[in-house]
Amino acid sequence: MTTSTQTQLRRGTSAQVAAMTPVDGEPVYNTTDDRIHLGDGATAGGIPHVTYKDVQNQSFIYGTVGGTANAITLTNSPAILSYGSSLRLKFKATSTNSSATTVNVDGLGTKNIYKLSGTSLIALTGNEIVSGAIYELNYDGTQFQMLNAPAPIPPESGLVYLGQMVASGSTSLAFTSLMSSTYEDYVVSFNHIIPATNSVDFYMVTSTDNGASYGTSYSSAADTRDTSTTITNIGGDAQTTMKIATSQSNSSDQGLCGSLNIFNISNTSGWKNFTWLVTGHVTGSTSGIRRCVGSGCNNNINDIDAIKFAFSSGNITSGTIRLYGVQKS
Repeated sequence: MTTSTQTQLRRGTSAQVAAMTPVDGEPVYNTTDDRIHLGDGATAGGIPHVTYKDVQNQSFIYGTVGGTANAITLTNSPAILSYGSSLRLKFKATSTNSSATTVNVDGLGTKNIYKLSGTSLIALTGNEIVSGAIYELNYDGTQFQMLNAPAPIPPESGLVYLGQMVASGSTSLAFTSLMSSTYEDYVVSFNHIIPATNSVDFYMVTSTDNGASYGTSYSSAADTRDTSTTITNIGGDAQTTMKIATSQSNSSDQGLCGSLNIFNISNTSGWKNFTWLVTGHVTGSTSGIRRCVGSGCNNNINDIDAIKFAFSSGNITSGTIRLYGVQKS
């Protein structure tokens, strides 16, 4: 005759299980989450084991969001114990980021969030994380990579947005770690650049060591025309900077606007070339709108990998400069 013996495990709600410390090897049934917890003799509640429900719902890797838009915190249940090289997490954003962004998971320490841009990993620049959207982060041993970052501008447009610099009483605005042979040509956009000092020139310098130092020899030719119809030539050979515009007003309701094109940054046998068209406001007896059309070059054989903009004296009160890469095909 066959007999059946029913065996039951020690059990309880999530709160009751958390109050236990199961002995080493002892299984405990969590009636709230339908999970088995296996004791190790030291961990309160034992170590929870994943069920098919957890796999479907991604319960263990879907964190609660806190912190700020650019400094996110994630809280998981149970808490992540360490930043392992295969750690994967998901979260639903509660706000939209505006610049470089970090994440701190369960108090383990702050890590940068990076995205793929072309063939390079770069810091977030703003608007990649949008309130209400769900994102996935993978830890690579150094920082988190955001797998579903917004795609760059489609290739058919010709331009890929790489980043922006926003002035706020800034000595200068520089782009480093964004320029490489991925794009041979670049476009720079100037939006309402206002100097702190009146009647100053706006200029650019370039670097071949990612901004550690900047070159001091440029050649340029530019014409400016203002509301008095006077045409003024600026530039020349062996200049210490490449002058983009002259005598700019520091009036808050004006500002320099326009674009600059950069060509052949990785050409080791030819010149790097620049063209620009900007409109600003001048000061003095010819006060009014001034348009500047120019071109310039730099014959340094090394790749240009950084650029910096500033006024001839004083800070940049406000304004935004954006950098775009031009698709090769």
